[in-house]
Amino acid sequence: MAVKFVPCYMLMSLILALAVTVDTHAQALQVDNVDKLNALLPESTALANDYFNADTEGPIRGRLESVENYHMGRGLIEKIAKGEYKYALQELDFVLTYFPNHPRGLQLLTSVAVLIKNRALPIPFFEKAIALYPDRAITCAQYGWYYVTIDRLDIGIHKLKDAIEMDPKLTAAYVWLAQAYEKKGNLQLAREAAKRAKELGYNEKLPGDPGR
Repeated sequence: MAVKFVPCYMLMSLILALAVTVDTHAQALQVDNVDKLNALLPESTALANDYFNADTEGPIRGRLESVENYHMGRGLIEKIAKGEYKYALQELDFVLTYFPNHPRGLQLLTSVAVLIKNRALPIPFFEKAIALYPDRAITCAQYGWYYVTIDRLDIGIHKLKDAIEMDPKLTAAYVWLAQAYEKKGNLQLAREAAKRAKELGYNEKLPGDPGR
């Protein structure tokens, strides 16, 4: 089984396009109180597996297939689109208990967080994933991009640069960094990041392209 990473910005667009309602009564915690947020997660990590080892370790591959087949199918997307966020969060919590750094699981979680206006929701999940698997640059990049989406630009840019330092060929990090710099108004740095993304094979429009 090939483990594929679906670009996060595509998933975000899909979820936002499908969504029909937003739970405006969702309780939001303080984003900066990470210790308090971490206390909300299960303490045990005995069930945790590294998503990116699934291709090399048979037992992990089997667990991943089971988790994805039963908890991350089309039905989950439809539940989110219908505004059934409690169900979606239960499913995603299950997925991220077994695979804390599952890239699609984390992205779907951030999408739900945006929809229910609970910006703090994904933070302890990212912190746990990075604590368990600190060498996975894509997780750090996803974390940075999430901060960019909630307008915490300086934190997001810092984490994206950390991800690039970990993996200088991580195309997604340059794409998100270009968009982050554009959002901040630093077009020169946005163009530099976009240029690097294009050098690595990214073909979609980015800051500095004609028409932008």
